[in-house]
Amino acid sequence: MNRYKVVGIERRSKLMLAMVLKESDTKQEVYTEEGGKISIPGKKILWSSNTFLEADNQKSMKEGLIKYLSTEEEITDLATLWEFLEGEEDKYSFRDLVELYHGDYSESRALSLFKVLKEDHLYFKINGQELTRNASDTVEANTRRLTAEKKRKEQEDSFLKWFTEYHPEAKEREEPGADILEMIELAKEFALRGEDRASASSKRVSSLLALSADDLLITLENKGLIEKDINECIYRSDLSRTFPQNVLDETEELLQKDTSWDGRRILSDIWSIAIDSKDTEEVDDAISVHQEDNGKVLGIHIADVDATVKEGTALDRNAQNRFATLYFPDERIPVFPSSLVQERLTLKEDSLRPTVSGFFYFDPEGKLSRYHFERTALKLGQRLTYEETNDPKWQEHELFSWLEKTAISLREERLSQGALVTDFPDVKIKVENGNVDIKVSRSNTSGHLVVSECMILFNGKFGENLKEKNIPAIFRGQAKSGQNIEELDKDDPLYPLKIRWSMGAASLSLQAFSHATLGLSSYTQATSPIRRYSDLVVHRQFFYSSEEAPYYDLPNLQAKLAMFERSEKTIKVTESERRSFWLYKYLKLQKNRVFQGIISRLFDNNRVMVFIPEIWQEFPFKLDNPREAKEGNLISLKIQGASPRKRKAHFSMVSSLSSSEKESSSPPILQEAK
Repeated sequence: MNRYKVVGIERRSKLMLAMVLKESDTKQEVYTEEGGKISIPGKKILWSSNTFLEADNQKSMKEGLIKYLSTEEEITDLATLWEFLEGEEDKYSFRDLVELYHGDYSESRALSLFKVLKEDHLYFKINGQELTRNASDTVEANTRRLTAEKKRKEQEDSFLKWFTEYHPEAKEREEPGADILEMIELAKEFALRGEDRASASSKRVSSLLALSADDLLITLENKGLIEKDINECIYRSDLSRTFPQNVLDETEELLQKDTSWDGRRILSDIWSIAIDSKDTEEVDDAISVHQEDNGKVLGIHIADVDATVKEGTALDRNAQNRFATLYFPDERIPVFPSSLVQERLTLKEDSLRPTVSGFFYFDPEGKLSRYHFERTALKLGQRLTYEETNDPKWQEHELFSWLEKTAISLREERLSQGALVTDFPDVKIKVENGNVDIKVSRSNTSGHLVVSECMILFNGKFGENLKEKNIPAIFRGQAKSGQNIEELDKDDPLYPLKIRWSMGAASLSLQAFSHATLGLSSYTQATSPIRRYSDLVVHRQFFYSSEEAPYYDLPNLQAKLAMFERSEKTIKVTESERRSFWLYKYLKLQKNRVFQGIISRLFDNNRVMVFIPEIWQEFPFKLDNPREAKEGNLISLKIQGASPRKRKAHFSMVSSLSSSEKESSSPPILQEAK
């Protein structure tokens, strides 16, 4: 059994007891009450006792120190000692303080002072072997801090107890007080805003609960403390549903003013239509046809937002920050206030609205001979849904029939320039009263064809015009695919997916460059200014730039481009995350349902991706039998469960089909795609 001397040490402003294991002229190796060996300089030993403790291992060392700390001793009142020393010297040794308080020095009195100094940091500051008496204002500040810490600790303990025991369906439950309600709000903040955007206070609450933002959100939802299915993506991307008061005030002022039509050609009697989905609220574009000389003129009319929203206004700055309308399965967050959109911006039947118009002149043979752009005012003739354009009434309509033939001709021209028409299905997730439905449909109506080709024509020629005039603008392009698309098998049920995988990502630039998929040498986006702020910037650059100088100079445009790229990425991620939430919610509600899928990609260890055409989505899956891991094999998967918040689903395999069985068992959506 070894005997070790007991000392009191100071380490990182913290006092602790220790046993001396080895000592030299400069350093001592000690074993502390916290259970660890450390090496410290001699100046860190605050108090060296006359006591030796016996121990033969680390466990008995720790037990001995704890027992020694519990030894009864004379009481030392630090507050009294601190007051007694007022007006005296500022700095003291440990032994000095023992003798000043008790009159003479003893082992038990030294232990008494050491123990109170360990717990009470109000009155003296300790640095090695030196103790400094704190000034009165420091003591007062320390007192306030400790009182606040004590109150916060009590509040946190109370909250933890309440939160752990709370259940929304409990017959008897304690209603939270103001302090607990405050901490619930902080917990909500962390759950919604996440680690990156949450405040320090909310992070502290999350650390108490030891939950990640996602897990805390699930817990709050299960306890009924947060709105069910709440959209956390908005908070984590720092987006806003509401408009600042100055934007609302400015909107009201604008609505009180009359619109000026000076310098605009009035198009009130022209035949025109707007084709959109039934629930579209922001109608950016319309199409017209009229006869002029011996040919027809195709008019493409885009809402002229700049006529109402001027550069540098509160509305304009807010729109720039929002960048684009957000579309979620359960809600829509617009760029501009709804009242402004409906009463000034959106194109409406029997209402004159400012527009930017492109007029495209076709000769009797259907060839485009010339075009020009101007600022106009359009009174929309009629709104149609895409589905209505397939009605015989419109198929037989002379002007609409010409529109469809012209759209086909424009598409064929683009195809000859290397364009790729993909025909990806439209996947819509509809949420209503807690129910989720997924509909996969083809965008193959006459209306889809006409609108698509007209908007591509407008944007292509708009960009071409900017390029010819050497005006810098926000151009969009896409590099040609590195894969030869012609090598892909069109009879492959995975053909649409492989086309998508092979396509390069579109990107923005201040210089015109080719858009491979569209088959155009230059392309910009200028047809959705109500829904996308960059289109409004392109409008201003087109109409206000002169030969001497562009409206936005290059540094200004470069800053905007960087902002738009960030905003576009944020919006894509946010919309994708929310769409994914509802997709997994749909799967959760479809528990035990069997889906037919196709093995689309292969990985190591029998892991594969399975494409389910019914919802147009791939999911990871691990096969039990490696022989089934073959691209194109059909398998039937049963959904066992899903977590919308964690974006995870669990499937079990019901059966698999070999390649030879695929043809007769292909889902209808795949047979349609062939």
